[in-house]
Amino acid sequence: MSILRSPGRIDWKPTQVDIKHRETGEVLLHVEGNTLAGMNLQRSRLLHADLSEMDLTGTDFNNADLRFADLTGANLEGAILSGAALNEAIFIRAKMSDVNLTDVYAVGAKFCEARMNGSVMRYAKMSECDFSGADLMKADMSMADLRCRFNDATMIGANLRSADLTGANLVGANLSMANLHDAKMADVSLARAKLDGAIGPLGQRMGAKASPGARRGKRPWWQLWGS
Repeated sequence: MSILRSPGRIDWKPTQVDIKHRETGEVLLHVEGNTLAGMNLQRSRLLHADLSEMDLTGTDFNNADLRFADLTGANLEGAILSGAALNEAIFIRAKMSDVNLTDVYAVGAKFCEARMNGSVMRYAKMSECDFSGADLMKADMSMADLRCRFNDATMIGANLRSADLTGANLVGANLSMANLHDAKMADVSLARAKLDGAIGPLGQRMGAKASPGARRGKRPWWQLWGS
């Protein structure tokens, strides 16, 4: 609440946050209060919304429509986006630790350099997304569609069980201690990737040193998936 002072009286006026279209400036939604943090915005229609740099910690976007929205640099820590439509949305440099992204549709979204450690993306449809430079440490991406770019991403301890990484770009990614059991790995690019201690798609533990089989001239496990 804000207080407007005039001679002899005090007027009370509720504050509000206007969510606007990122290009036209049209107001898409009025939200009472002075922040969107912790607000219930379930099922809100926020196509092309400008939410860049906003404080959205703990905000509930369950099943919201955020297609083409700009959330560059936004703080979404602890937010709920399960079931949300995020196609082509921009999350560049967003703070997204411990975010619930279960079963989202995020085709073509950009998560470059986003901090997503501990986030849950189970069953998410995220093909063609860009996670270049993102922090995905201990993120749960099991059973998700991850045919994406992960150049130089930090994926230490990430859960990628049964994920679809067909054709994914993992050049320079750190997958140490990650779980890739039953993941689809055909035609992946793994140049400079770190896999120390990771569990491969066949359930084998990877090591820092080449296995005896590799010294005998056998192909690495990821090449077998491209056969």
